Amino acid sequence: MSRPARHAQMAYCTDAANLKTSVQNLGNVDVAKNGLSSLQTALTSVKTNAAAFATDAKSAYPSQTAALNTSLSGLETAITPAKGQPPVTAAAAVVSAVTQVKNAASALQSAASGKCQ
Repeated sequence: MSRPARHAQMAYCTDAANLKTSVQNLGNVDVAKNGLSSLQTALTSVKTNAAAFATDAKSAYPSQTAALNTSLSGLETAITPAKGQPPVTAAAAVVSAVTQVKNAASALQSAASGKCQ
C-alpha cells in the first residue's frame, strides 16, 4: 500500500475509533435524568466524528455511511418534538432513534473493522 493510502487508512481508523466512543457515549445518555440537552451534546459529537470518518474514508463505505447519516437525521427529528416534554416522556420519544443510530454505527464499525486492526 502506498504511503498516502496508508495514511488515509490510518486516519479513518482513528476516526472509526472516535466514532465508536461517541456512539457509546450517546447510548449511555440518561435523558430522563439529564435532559435532552445531554443527548443533543452527544449527538453533535457523533455527527462530528461521523463526518470526519466519511471524509477520511472517502467512498469506502457508502451504504453504511448513508445509513448512519439517515439515522442521525432521524434522531435530530425525534429530539425536536420531545423538547418541553417531561423527562421520562422525552426519553421514551427518542429511544428508538438512539437505537437506530447505534445499529447503523455498529454496521459501519463492522465493515471497517477488517481494515482497522
